Amino acid sequence: MKLKRSLLLRLIASQLLVVIVFSLIAMGNVVWQTTRGSTGDYDQQMMGLAKIILAKLDEKNASPELLVRYLEVMGDVLRSGNTAIETSKTDLVPNFDIVMRVTDKSGQEIYRTPERSHVPINLIPLGSSDFSVGRQTWRGYSVQSRDQSLTVQIAQTSDTIDYGLVDTIVRFILWPLFLFLSVAGLMTWFASRRGLTPLHELADMVSRRSPVDLKPLEQTVTYAETEPLINEINSLLLKLNTTLTRERNFLADAAHELRTPLALIQAQAHVLRHATTEAEKNMASTELNQGIDRAASLIQKLLLTARVSVEDFVPHFELIDLTGFVQERIATFSVLAAEKKIDMELSAPARCMVNIDRETFISAVDNVLDNAIRYTPEGGETNISIALLAESSVSLRIADNGSGISHELHERVFERFFRVAGSEQQGSGLGLAIVKRVLALDGGNVALSTGLQQRGLGVDFTLPAAG
Repeated sequence: MKLKRSLLLRLIASQLLVVIVFSLIAMGNVVWQTTRGSTGDYDQQMMGLAKIILAKLDEKNASPELLVRYLEVMGDVLRSGNTAIETSKTDLVPNFDIVMRVTDKSGQEIYRTPERSHVPINLIPLGSSDFSVGRQTWRGYSVQSRDQSLTVQIAQTSDTIDYGLVDTIVRFILWPLFLFLSVAGLMTWFASRRGLTPLHELADMVSRRSPVDLKPLEQTVTYAETEPLINEINSLLLKLNTTLTRERNFLADAAHELRTPLALIQAQAHVLRHATTEAEKNMASTELNQGIDRAASLIQKLLLTARVSVEDFVPHFELIDLTGFVQERIATFSVLAAEKKIDMELSAPARCMVNIDRETFISAVDNVLDNAIRYTPEGGETNISIALLAESSVSLRIADNGSGISHELHERVFERFFRVAGSEQQGSGLGLAIVKRVLALDGGNVALSTGLQQRGLGVDFTLPAAG
Protein backbone atom coordinates (compact mmCIF):
# COMPACT_ATOMS: atom_id res chain seq x y z
CA MET A 1 0.00 0.00 0.00
CA LYS A 2 1.44 3.35 -1.05
CA LEU A 3 1.82 5.80 1.84
CA LYS A 4 0.21 9.18 1.43
CA ARG A 5 2.39 12.24 1.60
CA SER A 6 1.86 14.36 4.70
CA LEU A 7 2.18 18.13 4.91
CA LEU A 8 2.50 17.80 8.69
CA LEU A 9 5.50 15.47 8.39
CA ARG A 10 6.96 17.70 5.71
CA LEU A 11 6.79 20.74 8.01
CA ILE A 12 8.32 18.82 10.92
CA ALA A 13 11.10 17.37 8.76
CA SER A 14 11.89 20.78 7.24
CA GLN A 15 12.23 22.47 10.63
CA LEU A 16 14.27 19.65 12.15
CA LEU A 17 16.50 19.60 9.09
CA VAL A 18 17.38 23.24 9.74
CA VAL A 19 18.40 22.32 13.30
CA ILE A 20 20.51 19.40 12.07
CA VAL A 21 22.25 21.54 9.45
CA PHE A 22 23.17 24.18 12.02
CA SER A 23 24.39 21.43 14.39
CA LEU A 24 26.62 20.03 11.65
CA ILE A 25 28.00 23.52 11.06
CA ALA A 26 28.70 23.82 14.79
CA MET A 27 30.34 20.38 14.81
CA GLY A 28 32.54 21.31 11.87
CA ASN A 29 33.52 24.52 13.62
CA VAL A 30 34.49 22.55 16.77
CA VAL A 31 36.65 20.20 14.71
CA TRP A 32 38.34 23.08 12.93
CA GLN A 33 38.88 25.11 16.08
CA THR A 34 40.39 22.07 17.82
CA THR A 35 42.67 20.71 15.11
CA ARG A 36 43.78 23.77 13.14
CA GLY A 37 47.55 24.43 13.01
CA SER A 38 49.40 25.91 15.97
CA THR A 39 46.37 27.89 17.11
CA GLY A 40 44.14 24.89 17.74
CA ASP A 41 42.59 24.31 21.15
CA TYR A 42 44.84 21.36 21.99
CA ASP A 43 47.98 23.26 21.01
CA GLN A 44 46.79 26.14 23.16
CA GLN A 45 46.21 23.75 26.05
CA MET A 46 49.74 22.28 25.80
CA MET A 47 51.17 25.77 25.44
CA GLY A 48 49.31 26.94 28.53
CA LEU A 49 50.36 23.90 30.54
CA ALA A 50 54.02 24.34 29.56
CA LYS A 51 54.00 28.02 30.52
CA ILE A 52 52.36 27.22 33.86
CA ILE A 53 55.08 24.68 34.60
CA LEU A 54 57.76 27.22 33.65
CA ALA A 55 56.16 29.84 35.84
CA LYS A 56 56.01 27.46 38.80
CA LEU A 57 59.63 26.38 38.28
CA ASP A 58 60.74 30.02 38.16
CA GLU A 59 59.08 30.53 41.53
CA LYS A 60 61.04 27.64 43.03
CA ASN A 61 64.39 29.01 44.07
CA ALA A 62 65.13 25.78 45.70
CA SER A 63 67.40 22.84 45.35
CA PRO A 64 67.21 20.57 42.30
CA GLU A 65 65.65 17.93 44.53
CA LEU A 66 62.63 20.19 45.18
CA LEU A 67 62.28 20.96 41.46
CA VAL A 68 62.24 17.27 40.62
CA ARG A 69 59.71 16.61 43.33
CA TYR A 70 57.43 19.33 41.92
CA LEU A 71 57.72 17.92 38.42
CA GLU A 72 56.95 14.41 39.67
CA VAL A 73 53.74 15.73 41.22
CA MET A 74 52.81 17.43 37.93
CA GLY A 75 53.56 14.21 36.05
CA ASP A 76 51.43 12.22 38.46
CA VAL A 77 48.56 14.60 37.80
CA LEU A 78 48.91 14.14 34.04
CA ARG A 79 49.24 10.36 34.35
CA SER A 80 46.24 10.12 36.66
CA GLY A 81 44.06 11.92 34.14
CA ASN A 82 45.44 9.78 31.33
CA THR A 83 44.96 6.59 33.38
CA ALA A 84 41.30 7.47 33.93
CA ILE A 85 40.83 7.85 30.21
CA GLU A 86 42.62 4.61 29.45
CA THR A 87 40.68 2.68 32.09
CA SER A 88 37.27 3.82 30.86
CA LYS A 89 37.86 3.96 27.12
CA THR A 90 40.50 1.36 26.33
CA ASP A 91 38.03 -0.61 24.23
CA LEU A 92 37.34 2.39 22.05
CA VAL A 93 40.71 4.15 21.67
CA PRO A 94 43.59 2.07 23.05
CA ASN A 95 46.61 4.38 22.56
CA PHE A 96 46.16 7.33 24.91
CA ASP A 97 49.40 8.90 26.17
CA ILE A 98 50.80 12.22 27.45
CA VAL A 99 54.56 12.75 27.94
CA MET A 100 56.44 15.61 29.62
CA ARG A 101 60.20 16.42 29.69
CA VAL A 102 62.07 19.27 31.40
CA THR A 103 65.75 20.09 30.77
CA ASP A 104 68.13 22.70 32.08
CA LYS A 105 70.30 25.12 30.11
CA SER A 106 72.93 22.50 29.44
CA GLY A 107 70.37 20.00 28.14
CA GLN A 108 70.50 17.86 31.23
CA GLU A 109 67.14 16.18 31.94
CA ILE A 110 65.58 17.39 35.17
CA TYR A 111 62.42 15.31 34.68
CA ARG A 112 60.92 12.91 32.13
CA THR A 113 57.67 10.99 32.30
CA PRO A 114 58.59 7.49 33.54
CA GLU A 115 58.32 4.53 31.19
CA ARG A 116 58.18 6.78 28.11
CA SER A 117 61.80 6.66 27.07
CA HIS A 118 60.85 5.33 23.64
CA VAL A 119 59.10 8.61 22.76
CA PRO A 120 61.63 10.96 21.13
CA ILE A 121 60.21 14.03 22.83
CA ASN A 122 63.73 15.48 23.04
CA LEU A 123 63.61 16.09 19.29
CA ILE A 124 60.68 18.49 19.49
CA PRO A 125 61.79 21.97 18.30
CA LEU A 126 60.50 25.12 19.90
CA GLY A 127 56.82 25.62 19.10
CA SER A 128 54.35 23.05 17.82
CA SER A 129 55.24 20.04 15.68
CA ASP A 130 54.14 16.52 14.76
CA PHE A 131 56.23 13.36 14.87
CA SER A 132 55.63 9.60 14.67
CA VAL A 133 56.62 6.67 16.85
CA GLY A 134 55.96 3.50 14.89
CA ARG A 135 52.38 3.76 13.66
CA GLN A 136 51.43 6.29 16.35
CA THR A 137 51.25 10.00 15.55
CA TRP A 138 52.17 12.50 18.27
CA ARG A 139 51.58 16.22 18.65
CA GLY A 140 54.24 18.08 20.63
CA TYR A 141 54.97 21.56 21.99
CA SER A 142 58.26 22.98 23.29
CA VAL A 143 58.88 26.27 25.15
CA GLN A 144 61.86 27.90 26.99
CA SER A 145 61.96 30.21 29.95
CA ARG A 146 62.95 33.84 29.37
CA ASP A 147 66.50 33.27 30.52
CA GLN A 148 66.63 30.00 28.55
CA SER A 149 67.59 28.14 31.69
CA LEU A 150 64.69 25.70 31.42
CA THR A 151 62.99 23.97 28.51
CA VAL A 152 59.59 22.27 28.84
CA GLN A 153 58.48 19.76 26.19
CA ILE A 154 54.98 18.19 26.21
CA ALA A 155 53.56 15.70 23.71
CA GLN A 156 50.34 13.73 23.42
CA THR A 157 49.11 11.09 21.01
CA SER A 158 46.65 11.83 18.21
CA ASP A 159 44.32 9.30 19.88
CA THR A 160 44.22 11.50 22.95
CA ILE A 161 43.35 14.52 20.81
CA ASP A 162 40.79 12.58 18.79
CA TYR A 163 39.12 11.19 21.87
CA GLY A 164 38.93 14.62 23.46
CA LEU A 165 37.44 15.95 20.26
CA VAL A 166 34.87 13.14 20.06
CA ASP A 167 34.09 13.53 23.76
CA THR A 168 33.51 17.26 23.29
CA ILE A 169 31.24 16.68 20.30
CA VAL A 170 29.23 13.97 22.04
CA ARG A 171 28.81 15.83 25.34
CA PHE A 172 28.31 19.35 24.05
CA ILE A 173 26.69 18.83 20.63
CA LEU A 174 25.22 15.37 20.02
CA TRP A 175 23.54 14.82 23.36
CA PRO A 176 22.07 18.35 23.48
CA LEU A 177 21.05 17.91 19.84
CA PHE A 178 19.30 14.60 20.61
CA LEU A 179 17.41 16.14 23.52
CA PHE A 180 16.61 19.26 21.54
CA LEU A 181 15.35 17.30 18.52
CA SER A 182 13.10 15.23 20.76
CA VAL A 183 11.56 18.28 22.40
CA ALA A 184 11.56 20.35 19.18
CA GLY A 185 9.97 17.49 17.22
CA LEU A 186 7.14 17.20 19.71
CA MET A 187 6.59 20.96 19.89
CA THR A 188 6.82 21.30 16.08
CA TRP A 189 4.29 18.49 15.64
CA PHE A 190 1.89 20.17 18.04
CA ALA A 191 2.37 23.65 16.52
CA SER A 192 2.15 22.40 12.91
CA ARG A 193 -0.93 20.31 13.63
CA ARG A 194 -2.59 23.31 15.22
CA GLY A 195 -1.49 25.48 12.30
CA LEU A 196 -3.06 23.06 9.79
CA THR A 197 -6.41 23.07 11.64
CA PRO A 198 -7.97 25.59 9.18
CA LEU A 199 -7.33 23.12 6.34
CA HIS A 200 -9.13 20.35 8.25
CA GLU A 201 -12.00 22.76 8.98
CA LEU A 202 -12.17 23.63 5.29
CA ALA A 203 -12.24 19.93 4.36
CA ASP A 204 -15.05 19.32 6.87
CA MET A 205 -16.98 22.26 5.48
CA VAL A 206 -16.74 20.90 1.94
CA SER A 207 -17.61 17.32 3.02
CA ARG A 208 -20.80 18.53 4.72
CA ARG A 209 -22.02 20.19 1.51
CA SER A 210 -24.76 18.46 -0.48
CA PRO A 211 -24.09 17.87 -4.20
CA VAL A 212 -26.63 20.56 -5.16
CA ASP A 213 -25.30 23.20 -2.77
CA LEU A 214 -23.01 25.35 -4.89
CA LYS A 215 -23.04 28.48 -2.74
CA PRO A 216 -19.62 30.07 -2.07
CA LEU A 217 -17.68 28.81 0.94
CA GLU A 218 -17.50 31.12 3.92
CA GLN A 219 -15.14 31.00 6.90
CA THR A 220 -15.52 33.09 10.04
CA VAL A 221 -11.74 33.55 10.19
CA THR A 222 -9.79 33.88 6.95
CA TYR A 223 -6.06 33.18 6.85
CA ALA A 224 -3.58 34.42 4.28
CA GLU A 225 -2.66 30.80 3.41
CA THR A 226 -6.24 29.51 3.04
CA GLU A 227 -7.74 32.56 1.35
CA PRO A 228 -6.34 31.75 -2.16
CA LEU A 229 -7.62 28.16 -1.85
CA ILE A 230 -11.09 29.32 -0.76
CA ASN A 231 -11.18 31.89 -3.56
CA GLU A 232 -10.27 29.26 -6.17
CA ILE A 233 -12.86 26.81 -4.78
CA ASN A 234 -15.53 29.53 -4.86
CA SER A 235 -14.52 30.44 -8.40
CA LEU A 236 -14.84 26.78 -9.39
CA LEU A 237 -18.23 26.52 -7.67
CA LEU A 238 -19.42 29.61 -9.54
CA LYS A 239 -18.29 28.17 -12.89
CA LEU A 240 -19.88 24.83 -12.05
CA ASN A 241 -23.13 26.51 -11.02
CA THR A 242 -23.15 28.54 -14.24
CA THR A 243 -22.47 25.44 -16.34
CA LEU A 244 -25.13 23.36 -14.59
CA THR A 245 -27.68 26.19 -14.87
CA ARG A 246 -26.91 26.57 -18.57
CA GLU A 247 -27.20 22.84 -19.15
CA ARG A 248 -30.45 22.59 -17.17
CA ASN A 249 -31.90 25.42 -19.24
CA PHE A 250 -30.59 23.78 -22.40
CA LEU A 251 -32.20 20.45 -21.53
CA ALA A 252 -35.48 22.15 -20.64
CA ASP A 253 -35.48 24.12 -23.90
CA ALA A 254 -34.46 21.04 -25.89
CA ALA A 255 -37.27 19.00 -24.35
CA HIS A 256 -39.72 21.79 -25.17
CA GLU A 257 -38.48 22.06 -28.75
CA LEU A 258 -38.63 18.30 -29.31
CA ARG A 259 -42.17 18.08 -27.97
CA THR A 260 -43.68 19.76 -31.06
CA PRO A 261 -42.09 17.61 -33.84
CA LEU A 262 -42.59 14.44 -31.82
CA ALA A 263 -46.25 15.32 -31.25
CA LEU A 264 -46.59 16.03 -34.99
CA ILE A 265 -44.98 12.68 -35.83
CA GLN A 266 -47.30 10.90 -33.42
CA ALA A 267 -50.37 12.68 -34.80
CA GLN A 268 -49.51 12.04 -38.45
CA ALA A 269 -48.69 8.41 -37.69
CA HIS A 270 -52.14 8.10 -36.11
CA VAL A 271 -53.77 9.78 -39.16
CA LEU A 272 -51.81 7.55 -41.53
CA ARG A 273 -52.85 4.46 -39.63
CA HIS A 274 -56.55 5.39 -39.78
CA ALA A 275 -56.61 6.99 -43.26
CA THR A 276 -59.32 5.55 -45.52
CA THR A 277 -58.45 7.18 -48.84
CA GLU A 278 -55.27 7.33 -50.85
CA ALA A 279 -55.24 11.14 -50.69
CA GLU A 280 -55.43 11.09 -46.89
CA LYS A 281 -52.60 8.55 -46.75
CA ASN A 282 -50.41 10.62 -49.06
CA MET A 283 -51.03 13.82 -47.09
CA ALA A 284 -50.39 12.08 -43.76
CA SER A 285 -47.26 10.44 -45.15
CA THR A 286 -45.95 13.80 -46.39
CA GLU A 287 -46.62 15.46 -43.04
CA LEU A 288 -45.03 12.52 -41.24
CA ASN A 289 -41.86 12.77 -43.33
CA GLN A 290 -41.68 16.52 -42.72
CA GLY A 291 -42.04 15.96 -38.99
CA ILE A 292 -39.32 13.32 -39.03
CA ASP A 293 -37.01 15.59 -41.05
CA ARG A 294 -37.63 18.45 -38.63
CA ALA A 295 -37.01 16.25 -35.59
CA ALA A 296 -33.83 14.83 -37.15
CA SER A 297 -32.57 18.31 -37.97
CA LEU A 298 -33.37 19.55 -34.47
CA ILE A 299 -31.67 16.59 -32.82
CA GLN A 300 -28.58 17.07 -34.99
CA LYS A 301 -28.41 20.74 -34.04
CA LEU A 302 -28.95 19.93 -30.36
CA LEU A 303 -26.10 17.44 -30.43
CA LEU A 304 -23.81 19.88 -32.20
CA THR A 305 -24.75 22.68 -29.79
CA ALA A 306 -24.02 20.45 -26.79
CA ARG A 307 -20.72 19.37 -28.32
CA VAL A 308 -19.29 22.80 -29.14
CA SER A 309 -20.61 24.42 -25.94
CA VAL A 310 -18.55 22.36 -23.48
CA GLU A 311 -15.54 24.14 -22.00
CA ASP A 312 -13.04 21.41 -22.91
CA PHE A 313 -14.04 21.06 -26.57
CA VAL A 314 -10.87 21.14 -28.67
CA PRO A 315 -11.28 22.00 -32.39
CA HIS A 316 -9.34 19.96 -34.93
CA PHE A 317 -7.82 22.64 -37.14
CA GLU A 318 -6.78 21.94 -40.69
CA LEU A 319 -5.65 24.08 -43.63
CA ILE A 320 -8.36 24.31 -46.30
CA ASP A 321 -9.14 26.39 -49.39
CA LEU A 322 -12.15 28.49 -48.36
CA THR A 323 -13.15 29.13 -51.99
CA GLY A 324 -13.32 25.44 -52.83
CA PHE A 325 -15.03 24.72 -49.51
CA VAL A 326 -17.81 27.27 -50.16
CA GLN A 327 -18.28 25.97 -53.71
CA GLU A 328 -18.92 22.50 -52.26
CA ARG A 329 -21.52 23.85 -49.83
CA ILE A 330 -23.27 25.85 -52.56
CA ALA A 331 -23.48 22.71 -54.70
CA THR A 332 -25.12 20.90 -51.78
CA PHE A 333 -27.90 23.55 -51.55
CA SER A 334 -28.27 24.11 -55.28
CA VAL A 335 -31.23 21.72 -55.61
CA LEU A 336 -33.12 23.44 -52.77
CA ALA A 337 -32.35 26.86 -54.31
CA ALA A 338 -33.46 25.68 -57.76
CA GLU A 339 -36.82 24.55 -56.36
CA LYS A 340 -37.45 28.16 -55.27
CA LYS A 341 -35.80 29.62 -58.37
CA ILE A 342 -33.26 31.45 -56.22
CA ASP A 343 -30.17 32.66 -58.00
CA MET A 344 -26.99 31.84 -56.00
CA GLU A 345 -23.87 33.78 -57.04
CA LEU A 346 -20.29 33.39 -55.72
CA SER A 347 -17.62 36.10 -55.88
CA ALA A 348 -14.26 34.85 -54.61
CA PRO A 349 -10.54 34.70 -55.40
CA ALA A 350 -9.24 31.57 -57.09
CA ARG A 351 -7.70 30.40 -53.82
CA CYS A 352 -8.03 31.55 -50.20
CA MET A 353 -6.43 29.48 -47.43
CA VAL A 354 -7.76 29.41 -43.86
CA ASN A 355 -7.04 27.23 -40.82
CA ILE A 356 -10.38 26.01 -39.36
CA ASP A 357 -12.18 23.02 -37.86
CA ARG A 358 -13.79 21.69 -41.03
CA GLU A 359 -16.52 19.58 -39.42
CA THR A 360 -18.01 22.32 -37.26
CA PHE A 361 -17.48 25.01 -39.90
CA ILE A 362 -19.61 22.98 -42.34
CA SER A 363 -22.49 23.24 -39.85
CA ALA A 364 -22.00 27.01 -39.53
CA VAL A 365 -22.01 27.68 -43.28
CA ASP A 366 -24.85 25.23 -43.93
CA ASN A 367 -27.02 26.91 -41.28
CA VAL A 368 -26.56 30.32 -42.89
CA LEU A 369 -27.11 29.02 -46.45
CA ASP A 370 -30.21 27.10 -45.34
CA ASN A 371 -31.64 30.21 -43.66
CA ALA A 372 -30.85 32.36 -46.70
CA ILE A 373 -32.76 30.00 -49.01
CA ARG A 374 -35.68 29.42 -46.65
CA TYR A 375 -36.25 33.09 -45.82
CA THR A 376 -35.73 34.36 -49.41
CA PRO A 377 -38.93 34.47 -51.48
CA GLU A 378 -39.23 32.55 -54.73
CA GLY A 379 -37.21 34.15 -57.50
CA GLY A 380 -34.93 35.96 -55.04
CA GLU A 381 -31.15 36.20 -54.84
CA THR A 382 -28.41 34.95 -52.54
CA ASN A 383 -24.88 36.29 -53.01
CA ILE A 384 -21.77 34.75 -51.42
CA SER A 385 -18.49 36.65 -51.47
CA ILE A 386 -14.99 35.94 -50.16
CA ALA A 387 -12.33 38.63 -49.73
CA LEU A 388 -8.88 38.91 -48.17
CA LEU A 389 -8.85 41.92 -45.84
CA ALA A 390 -5.86 44.21 -45.30
CA GLU A 391 -5.39 43.12 -41.67
CA SER A 392 -4.54 39.52 -42.70
CA SER A 393 -8.05 38.24 -42.16
CA VAL A 394 -10.61 36.70 -44.49
CA SER A 395 -14.17 37.85 -44.94
CA LEU A 396 -16.99 35.49 -45.97
CA ARG A 397 -20.34 37.23 -46.58
CA ILE A 398 -23.66 35.49 -47.31
CA ALA A 399 -26.42 37.99 -48.19
CA ASP A 400 -29.99 37.61 -49.46
CA ASN A 401 -32.93 39.84 -50.34
CA GLY A 402 -35.45 38.03 -48.18
CA SER A 403 -37.51 39.19 -45.24
CA GLY A 404 -34.45 40.00 -43.09
CA ILE A 405 -34.28 40.71 -39.37
CA SER A 406 -34.83 44.08 -37.70
CA HIS A 407 -31.64 45.73 -36.46
CA GLU A 408 -32.84 45.64 -32.84
CA LEU A 409 -32.81 41.81 -32.92
CA HIS A 410 -29.38 41.35 -34.51
CA GLU A 411 -27.79 40.41 -31.19
CA ARG A 412 -30.66 38.40 -29.75
CA VAL A 413 -30.91 35.99 -32.68
CA PHE A 414 -27.55 34.53 -31.61
CA GLU A 415 -29.18 33.30 -28.38
CA ARG A 416 -30.15 29.63 -28.25
CA PHE A 417 -33.80 28.85 -29.08
CA PHE A 418 -34.59 32.49 -29.90
CA ARG A 419 -36.87 32.87 -32.92
CA VAL A 420 -38.16 36.02 -34.58
CA ALA A 421 -41.87 36.40 -33.87
CA GLY A 422 -44.19 36.27 -36.88
CA SER A 423 -41.83 34.27 -39.06
CA GLU A 424 -43.57 32.01 -41.55
CA GLN A 425 -40.68 29.53 -41.52
CA GLN A 426 -40.33 27.00 -38.75
CA GLY A 427 -36.93 26.74 -37.11
CA SER A 428 -35.21 25.54 -33.99
CA GLY A 429 -33.60 28.83 -32.96
CA LEU A 430 -30.22 27.11 -32.76
CA GLY A 431 -28.68 27.87 -36.15
CA LEU A 432 -27.12 31.28 -35.48
CA ALA A 433 -26.17 30.25 -31.93
CA ILE A 434 -24.15 27.40 -33.45
CA VAL A 435 -22.62 29.79 -36.00
CA LYS A 436 -21.44 32.21 -33.30
CA ARG A 437 -19.89 29.43 -31.19
CA VAL A 438 -18.12 27.81 -34.15
CA LEU A 439 -16.64 31.13 -35.31
CA ALA A 440 -15.37 31.80 -31.80
CA LEU A 441 -13.67 28.38 -31.75
CA ASP A 442 -12.03 29.13 -35.10
CA GLY A 443 -10.68 32.44 -33.82
CA GLY A 444 -13.10 34.57 -35.83
CA ASN A 445 -16.41 36.34 -35.33
CA VAL A 446 -19.80 36.79 -36.98
CA ALA A 447 -22.03 39.85 -37.39
CA LEU A 448 -25.34 40.65 -39.07
CA SER A 449 -26.06 43.49 -41.47
CA THR A 450 -28.57 44.53 -44.13
CA GLY A 451 -28.69 42.23 -47.16
CA LEU A 452 -29.18 42.88 -50.88
CA GLN A 453 -31.10 45.85 -52.28
CA GLN A 454 -31.28 47.38 -48.79
CA ARG A 455 -33.37 44.50 -47.59
CA GLY A 456 -32.88 40.94 -46.48
CA LEU A 457 -30.04 39.84 -44.24
CA GLY A 458 -26.26 39.76 -44.56
CA VAL A 459 -24.19 37.38 -42.43
CA ASP A 460 -20.52 38.41 -42.25
CA PHE A 461 -17.89 35.88 -41.19
CA THR A 462 -14.39 37.10 -40.31
CA LEU A 463 -11.61 34.49 -40.07
CA PRO A 464 -7.85 34.79 -39.59
CA ALA A 465 -5.98 34.14 -42.82
CA ALA A 466 -3.57 31.21 -42.89
CA GLY A 467 0.14 32.03 -43.08
